[in-house]
Amino acid sequence: MIINNSSRCFALLGAVLIFSGAAMAESSWSWQHPYPTGSNINDIQFIDNSNGWIVTDLGEVYGTSDGGITWEELYRRFGNTKLLNGIFFMSVNEGWVCGEDGVLLHTLDGGVNWAFTYPSSQDLLSIEFSDENYGTIGGYAGTILRTMDGGASWQTQGSGITSPINDVSFVNPATGWATGSTGNVLHTETAGAFWDEQYTGIPVDYTGIHFIDDSCGFAVGDDYVVFTDDGGNS
Repeated sequence: MIINNSSRCFALLGAVLIFSGAAMAESSWSWQHPYPTGSNINDIQFIDNSNGWIVTDLGEVYGTSDGGITWEELYRRFGNTKLLNGIFFMSVNEGWVCGEDGVLLHTLDGGVNWAFTYPSSQDLLSIEFSDENYGTIGGYAGTILRTMDGGASWQTQGSGITSPINDVSFVNPATGWATGSTGNVLHTETAGAFWDEQYTGIPVDYTGIHFIDDSCGFAVGDDYVVFTDDGGNS
């Protein structure tokens, strides 16, 4: 049986809704607050069933290696605390965190040691790597930063908007999407050299976006989940 992109997207959306309903009905989620932290959690990432990380409003990074049963503090910004907003780990060893005032943290040993830089003066909200070389950061004032050398250097790209870039999603080094306030969804097929605006028809503040391939993607914001099966053209 051949399953086209539209059928696959509908199936995935149905699975999300069914899973959400089942989770609420059967209480399959366990409440961990205030564990591991009592502060607001801004982002979470798991690379497998066991290894995951979170970042918080208090400038903390926590990690788990047992699927979230226990959490270990890996980083805390003492004194002048900066909000940490986005996290992306390439492996159990290498990870990136971005946050307030353009701070960017990088670890190569699973969070034991961190190096930090300030590639932007704007608050940075999200970060994603499509492979070990190509990464993208979104931030306030339409900020999009791009690296092609594994984070050794970052270049500012023109997004064409001034509202925050809340999230980014790339399916390969060239093709990606970014979303933010006032219903903006941006799309590039040129590794960010040029961005064009796509219209969802629902002008809400989209806080998250994820594409499975160059056709099937989802965005969330306010009370809405929107999806596309043609790369955002409709």
